[in-house]
Amino acid sequence: MFCLLSNYRRLLKKWIERYQKQFSQKPNWIPCESQIDTVNTSVWLNWEERLFFERLEQKSKLIEQLLEDSKTIGRRFVYKCSPRILD
Repeated sequence: MFCLLSNYRRLLKKWIERYQKQFSQKPNWIPCESQIDTVNTSVWLNWEERLFFERLEQKSKLIEQLLEDSKTIGRRFVYKCSPRILD
């Protein structure tokens, strides 16, 4: 039993040290941040455009679902959708 407890404490200490080391370093906003300049401009713009339309499609599906579920029109619908659309 003592051996297990000793191993557990050692393991816990390692985890804490690793955790502290990881967060003491300056984190990148995204892991590949330093490589983003190497992406071709046209590839980047195509990706942004695709992402824009994917998000627009998701939001329009949400609005359609809200309309179908609630069967409401006018102010109540706008009130329900406004905060979600702005995200």
